[in-house]
Amino acid sequence: MTTVSDQDWRRVVFGSLDTVGNAKPMGYLPLATLEKHLSMNICDVVSSLEGRGLKARTFSPDECCINTGALYVYDPVALQNVLNGAVAVLERSGWDLVAESFVEYAAKSWVEPSHPVYPVIQEAFGDLR
Repeated sequence: MTTVSDQDWRRVVFGSLDTVGNAKPMGYLPLATLEKHLSMNICDVVSSLEGRGLKARTFSPDECCINTGALYVYDPVALQNVLNGAVAVLERSGWDLVAESFVEYAAKSWVEPSHPVYPVIQEAFGDLR
C-alpha cells in the first residue's frame, strides 16, 4: 500500500494556490486549511504569491461564503481576460467586470451550477470540463 507523505499532501493541497496563473486565473483555500492543516503563515503565503506577480486577498468568515474565511489568489491579467470574454453574461447577472471586484463577489457568493455566471467562475478557477 502506498501512503502519501505529509510533504506530498501539503504540496497537493497548496497546489490549488501555487498553480494560479494563465491556465488557472484564480484559486482559493480556506484559512483553516492554510493555518491549521498546512501550518502556514497567511502573511508569508501572501507575500510569496504577490512576489510572483499575483494578487491575494484574505476574507474573514463574515466576508465570504467559506465558514473559516479564505485566501483568494488571482492573476489579474489572466482573470481580466476571462472576464473580458464574458462581458454579456456578467452584465446581465449584475457581476462586476473588474478582476478585483469579481474576486470579492465570488468570495461572498455561493453560486449554483444553474446560475449563468457559473461557467465563468469555472473558467476563472481553471476548471474547463
